Amino acid sequence: MTMLHSATFIANQWRRWSEDIIPCMIVPYLSYIQETSSLCHANVPGECHQYKGVCEAGCKTHSLKPWRGLFSCAPVAPLLPFVRLLFVRQSPNQTAWCDAVETFPDGMGYKLTLKNTLQCCFSNAFHWYQALIVLGWEHIATLITDAQKDSTTQPTEYLRSRCPLCFGGNDWQNGTRASPSMPDIIVCLDACFTQKRSTNPCCADSKDPPNPTPSFFLLIDDVKVMEDFVQHSRASRTEPEDDRYEEGMHVPVSVLDGCGKKWEKESTRFFTDTGLMALLCRHDCVLWIVNLTSAGEKQHYALTLLDRLFKHLPRQMTVGLLYDIGCQLEWSCRKWNLLDDSILLRISFAVAVFHAYGHQWPCQIIYHPRKCEGFGLSDGEGCEQLWSSLKQLIPPLHISGFNQCFFMLNTQIRHLNIKSLHGFGHWLHRRWIDCQTKKNEALNKLQDLDLDEDMLHAEWKAQIVHQTRPSPHKMMLLFNKVAEAITTILALEKTLESQEASIHELEMQLHGCCIPDMVEFNLQLVDARSQAALRMDEKANLAKMKKDIYLTVRLNAHAVKTCICDRLCQCKSYRATMTGECKLHPGILKLVSTYNGLCTRLQSLIQQWQAPPSAVPPHIIPRDGIFLLDVDDNIWQDVGLDDEILDPLAWLLDEAVRDGICLQLEVDQCMEEEA
Repeated sequence: MTMLHSATFIANQWRRWSEDIIPCMIVPYLSYIQETSSLCHANVPGECHQYKGVCEAGCKTHSLKPWRGLFSCAPVAPLLPFVRLLFVRQSPNQTAWCDAVETFPDGMGYKLTLKNTLQCCFSNAFHWYQALIVLGWEHIATLITDAQKDSTTQPTEYLRSRCPLCFGGNDWQNGTRASPSMPDIIVCLDACFTQKRSTNPCCADSKDPPNPTPSFFLLIDDVKVMEDFVQHSRASRTEPEDDRYEEGMHVPVSVLDGCGKKWEKESTRFFTDTGLMALLCRHDCVLWIVNLTSAGEKQHYALTLLDRLFKHLPRQMTVGLLYDIGCQLEWSCRKWNLLDDSILLRISFAVAVFHAYGHQWPCQIIYHPRKCEGFGLSDGEGCEQLWSSLKQLIPPLHISGFNQCFFMLNTQIRHLNIKSLHGFGHWLHRRWIDCQTKKNEALNKLQDLDLDEDMLHAEWKAQIVHQTRPSPHKMMLLFNKVAEAITTILALEKTLESQEASIHELEMQLHGCCIPDMVEFNLQLVDARSQAALRMDEKANLAKMKKDIYLTVRLNAHAVKTCICDRLCQCKSYRATMTGECKLHPGILKLVSTYNGLCTRLQSLIQQWQAPPSAVPPHIIPRDGIFLLDVDDNIWQDVGLDDEILDPLAWLLDEAVRDGICLQLEVDQCMEEEA
């Protein structure tokens, strides 16, 4: 009964503060902030305040505390703003703060009347002070929105307030574009499974009371509606066995299947909330966040965020989306009709740079932002920076209540958005300098190569067509024949051993002269010798395969290169790669040496005319750059390892053309960035 009474008392108190007290304090607080110049001239001696109002909540106490910079259970006004700014820059720890405040005067001979009472009072005051600040900002934003006229040709005021650079312009339709396919805005999606909340923290029987402040988080009901829609849309159907293109896709199904099998899942046994998924603009401002409750990165979370985004955009605005499995998301949307065509046609999908290396090369050549049109120098790094900024909240949020967890995350994200807003000038200056530097370097190198721009674009399109085609039947038949031949060889060896044993046994019986029926014996001997003489064509094929040295070396090189890519993807963490932590794995370097040796041998066989006439030597992988994981490295291409091309193109034969293509793409990206 005592616990129930306490819980009811806290819930009623929370409801009264949320619905009555805090809303009534918004206008007096904003007036006080304006009069004191944001607390710069607070509590000036001799200052006379003319305000003599009465609290509208019903009590008879004059509202003098807000005008003196004091709130219930709170010290002088500047202290709470200081603590608020401190707790968004480090892990919030109110217990440690209050303990230090109690211990400090104790060392000077002053003792509080009751020990350990400051923490509860300070916690309440600090929480509602933060809520008052947020609601004050929201009140001002509402007044501004009401004063403006709604327009269906502009993004909503919500988006314009989040990022003025992306959504604040009134002439976005008249902006210059480097290419027709360039989207109007660029956003990035990413999930983080370190921000999770334990199941039943602190043995709580129910959720903690909600907060009256606006939130970046989407409602659970909206996520549930999208989840039900996706499950209903995914009707079962028989998949064809042949590799093919899905309608509207530029990457074969075999490549897309491999992109969705490499992502880790989080357990729901110990955690009710398993992570977060955020939608950010290209200037690193958070637009919305959704709470993850499943064991994996389900697509309905991303679709919920995209659906909310397009509800706040005009009908003509196009979007470029960077997502670690953007290829899979587009495939699902086209396959199951998860997004309306009016929305899907306005989205350009790409893969974030730091996640692209886990994809196969045909996928990278279409979805890597450095290879596809319209994304400029955007890379999706904003999501990684967001998770890095929120990592200080991981320990306290593991055991926080449901609504308190959201409140702390919202507070931190508001701080990060304001910080980004104040740094827009430096951001633009830094990106402009970087863009001009890359552009000038690429133009100088292109001038030295003296290659025609139109020719480079044509060769790039030819490379895309060749390297993104479905798996050729010739190559598939080749590997099938190899596997079939190996199986046949093993079966043939066992059959020969059995038949030879039977012949030997029959011959021993013949020499022993212990044969009861000579006619039956002769029939058995002839049958055994006939069985041993069968499948002579398999023997001939086996001998022929053993003599095909080029085929054997090429298959070995392909297997070693596949192993190298898998090993690199296992340690594909961008931060670990750039700091050189992967260099601690000598096995990868040994595989690279083995692969380069096989490439050298293939080149020697081609020069000795022991290879097909159209054979092309594969590219050697440099040992020094193996851990840089650049998108233009030779490791991502299977030149010389797939089926032979009867008429090799310039991009395949000429190294200068390949370098020119990379440089021309970099120039195009810089021009898109300038636009």
